[in-house]
Amino acid sequence: MGDIAGIQSMVADLTKMVDGPHPDLSKCKDLVNKVKIELVKCPEFQPGAYLDNSESNKPLILARQTYEKAAGLSILCQDIDGFYRNVALLKDFYFDYSSILPPSESETLVIALQLLLLLAENQVAKFHTELELIPEELRDNVYVRFPIELEQFLTEGSYSELLAAKDHIPEKSFAYFMNLLMETVRDEVAKSCESAFDELTYAAAQKMLNLDSVTELEQYSMDRGWILENSTIRFVKDVEGLKDDRKIEKSVFEMIDRSLHYAVELERIV
Repeated sequence: MGDIAGIQSMVADLTKMVDGPHPDLSKCKDLVNKVKIELVKCPEFQPGAYLDNSESNKPLILARQTYEKAAGLSILCQDIDGFYRNVALLKDFYFDYSSILPPSESETLVIALQLLLLLAENQVAKFHTELELIPEELRDNVYVRFPIELEQFLTEGSYSELLAAKDHIPEKSFAYFMNLLMETVRDEVAKSCESAFDELTYAAAQKMLNLDSVTELEQYSMDRGWILENSTIRFVKDVEGLKDDRKIEKSVFEMIDRSLHYAVELERIV
């Protein structure tokens, strides 16, 4: 049987370590694993366990706190898969156990971080699916409202508003996912530049891509295979792709022409 007092002490230590200014990520991971092992020994986590809103649900609250800190630790480790796993576990506590557990102060933060990550990964459809699961009263929360507003900026193409939001994140844990989102937006802007322009000056491209220096611009350009020449970026067009498009267009017209010919011949026979 799990030692509740011991688990409570370990969760308190984990909270101090993860929330500290310079957390030892390796030690934090080890402690998370130890807490999880101890939690499994609690009767509340055994098959067929009866759960109500009594004091006996203390292990559930400790488990929720553990997974919340584990989710925060995943962000510090830049472990996106780990973050998703911990959030999936937390949903049981936030939704399935909501009638027997007191609200968690971290719930809106975790929900908002997941929404932001979905935006950063350009999973817009899943973003809206998850948004539908969020109770209406939580959508006005400062954390949850932040990714909702970002999605609106993306939909409207208001990239200047989006870039401005980078400097006004509501909590420091948003920073990593926000940087991922900026990279996603930059790639979308780059695709638009490739389609709309044959070339751009360094100054124009640096401003449009929101890069801090010419060095960053040159590195980004080389990564995308752009040609750098006399402080000008020349975009490499997908000539083969254009040829393929023309081939498809030609075949469509040929098919239409054949169909019209067959229709005329059939009319003559009739």
